[in-house]
Amino acid sequence: MRPTGQVALLLLVFLQFVGTFGRRRAKIGNDMERVVRLDSFWSWLPAFRVVAETAHLPTAARTLGVGPSALSRSVRLLESRLGSALFERRNRRLVLTRAGEQFLVATRDAMRRVDDGVEALRDPEPHGPLRVAAVAAAAAPLVLPAVQEVVRRWPGLAPDLLAVDARVQPRLLTGDVDLAIVHAADPAAGVDVVRLGELARSVWCGRRHPLVRRRRLQAADLAKSAFVVPTAGAGAAVADGWPTSWPRHVAMRVEQLRIGAEVCAAGELLAVLPDHFAEHAAPRLHRLPLSGLSPVPLLAVRRTKLSAGVDAVAAVIAAVRRRLVR
Repeated sequence: MRPTGQVALLLLVFLQFVGTFGRRRAKIGNDMERVVRLDSFWSWLPAFRVVAETAHLPTAARTLGVGPSALSRSVRLLESRLGSALFERRNRRLVLTRAGEQFLVATRDAMRRVDDGVEALRDPEPHGPLRVAAVAAAAAPLVLPAVQEVVRRWPGLAPDLLAVDARVQPRLLTGDVDLAIVHAADPAAGVDVVRLGELARSVWCGRRHPLVRRRRLQAADLAKSAFVVPTAGAGAAVADGWPTSWPRHVAMRVEQLRIGAEVCAAGELLAVLPDHFAEHAAPRLHRLPLSGLSPVPLLAVRRTKLSAGVDAVAAVIAAVRRRLVR
């Protein structure tokens, strides 16, 4: 290569190096600017989150152990620094604006990432509370043994098995619940919904019921039979999957599925029950040979996973799914 060609090549390499170095320096500069910007309001984020999740300033102040006026000032300073109203004041309550709702999602994610990082430094294996809420149809036959399996794998976990209520999805977002096993879920930012499968349902009776010896049944054969049915409360609709076009006589309503199974096993009342639940709840039950009942879906709902690493919640989901398909 001639000297002029060598000089040109060296000049090209040098210019590429300068360009790369400049881009890296600019990136470092941008990252530092971001750190400085976050530092200007990071200390106010816990105040914002607690106020947002309680929607009540005195309650939030008691939670954080500070005075309401100091907490209110932190929220105002945060809004001023961000240049956006995060709350609407309605009488004595604070309601998130659209911008506030979006910022709450980002705040939860940021705090989770930091907390996950701290926990990983302390112990790389899952440990601490594992809060699992489950519908009654799946709690004992599927979720409990799945949780026990995961705890045997990671003994540092401390499981809590909770009942599902109307606030289970908001409790997932606030971190009060880690996993919910439910029949239905609303799509929402910050949560993932995994379909586990379906729970088959059948008509069950006690071992001494007159229908025990029947080998074939049609819906019309049960039109005059008495049923115990589950409801979500007084005056609520029946929720056992019995087709509305099939007549039957409802003799008793109960709020707890287990009570319905016990009533069915002890007397002359029939019940529509998920098969996994009935087989586990009351060995004295007998499944009647009636087809045509639709299964009930089973879903797992969890906070969106943000960090890599060992995941106890995913392990519980996998264990429940294995038991469901057996």
